[in-house]
Amino acid sequence: GRGAGDAEARWRQRSANYELGKSGSGGGGFRAEWWSRSRKDASHLYGESMEDVLCECVREDVTSLLLDGEMMVVDLETGRYLPFGENRSLKDFGTSMRHCFVAFDLLLYNGRSMTGATLAERSELLRKAVRTKQHALTLIERFEVGERGAGATTAVMRQLDVMMSRGLEGVVFKSLSSKYDPGSRDKSWIKLKPDFVDGMGDTLDLLILGGYYGEGRRRSGAVSTFLMGVRAPPEAAKRVGGAAHPLFYPFCKVGTGYSLPQLRELRERLMPVSHEWKNSRRPAHLCHWEPSKRDDIPDYWFEPEASVVLELTAFEIITPSESFLPANYTLRFPRVKRVRYDKGWEGAETFERVVELFKECDGRLSANKRRAEEIAASRASAGPAAKKRAAGVAPTVGVPWHLKLSADLANTAVECYALDGVVAVVKGTLSRRPGVETQIKRLGGKVHKNMTSLTTHLVDVDEAPGAEVLAEVERARRGGGSFEVVTAAWVDECSRVCAPVYAP
Repeated sequence: GRGAGDAEARWRQRSANYELGKSGSGGGGFRAEWWSRSRKDASHLYGESMEDVLCECVREDVTSLLLDGEMMVVDLETGRYLPFGENRSLKDFGTSMRHCFVAFDLLLYNGRSMTGATLAERSELLRKAVRTKQHALTLIERFEVGERGAGATTAVMRQLDVMMSRGLEGVVFKSLSSKYDPGSRDKSWIKLKPDFVDGMGDTLDLLILGGYYGEGRRRSGAVSTFLMGVRAPPEAAKRVGGAAHPLFYPFCKVGTGYSLPQLRELRERLMPVSHEWKNSRRPAHLCHWEPSKRDDIPDYWFEPEASVVLELTAFEIITPSESFLPANYTLRFPRVKRVRYDKGWEGAETFERVVELFKECDGRLSANKRRAEEIAASRASAGPAAKKRAAGVAPTVGVPWHLKLSADLANTAVECYALDGVVAVVKGTLSRRPGVETQIKRLGGKVHKNMTSLTTHLVDVDEAPGAEVLAEVERARRGGGSFEVVTAAWVDECSRVCAPVYAP
């Protein structure tokens, strides 16, 4: 049998997830249906273009099956998959583009449900049920990862480099012993992307231009999400006349990466220079930016001269962006890395540099950084002192820490999103932890077993901080980490009001 820590990894590319079902009798006849994860019938989009492919690829002895996978669009000239959002009808493409269904799981086989089988068993049967056809129907590329260690880490990092070079997003880890549990991430799988690995991603210094209350916070008047911007190019001054402030292009929104104390300090600095947003009188220094969606309309805008620069990390720069015109660029998966009180508005990135980065790196912010394998190798060869200094709260790459969490979390449904964006680690008396972890999951938060650079909250289930909690706080202080220390009572109060509770 396999060890409890064994997992497999496969590449990751954000796309549309679909379930493909085939049913029928012998003689070659069958009926194919395409369904999205939200149970919307998408057969009209892909049925015609993929029907011949299914006849060719599904083996003759298969009478019915249900595949879980992602519908991609592949460029036949380059062999690369197009970015998310390009998986629409083939009539929108030229002859060099083709739909390709990438299957990664088997849910039904010849009338028998496979959701109770292990991933290893489902994967083996999937390979027997389907023939692959290049650029038409393929199986996800997989590699097996053993127990956590330097060798496993190096192998994972090498694969991450390969996936990045192909224009993919990253790597997904799944436990080989896991059963199919739709919608659950806590117990059986996690994602590894370059912005999760210190040293792989570039950063951008952007200025806070506006603020949003966020879901559930309007009554408390607590801004928690920010509109970020880059300095506009010189030619923008010709189009904008009479602006009372330096010119900026709105570029993205960010609402994660900072601790609650940092958020409170940002509010204290920004609210005295805030102005209520009015669509009828949009600020001229934002260069005619007109929010295209209701969610993009800020509640406040801030005077640039007195605003704050945030250093952001992100996966990539993408274009076009209808939400952020005239820039027409935005960031994907932005996260605050550092608050730069040492910089004024003049220290924010220019629009010209953003365009230059996009052209040089094909949108990726990690192109001019170290490869993942190099980072893993340098950590493995570092001496004891260097390893101790690097420990801090850095994420561990290898067998996912989620595999060690309470099994009950995998079956816990989200009831409200009071803790959306919260990444919590629960410490204290062991017997008290599962209940608090489950409550956090019900409130839309994520629960990790170990402290990492992604941790936003350390939840102490005991009345007085124990040695374990104090040690984590001291380690974070020395390593520059930042997170909020809260109690189980705080989680209870968030649950009671179904909204985050901020200390005054």
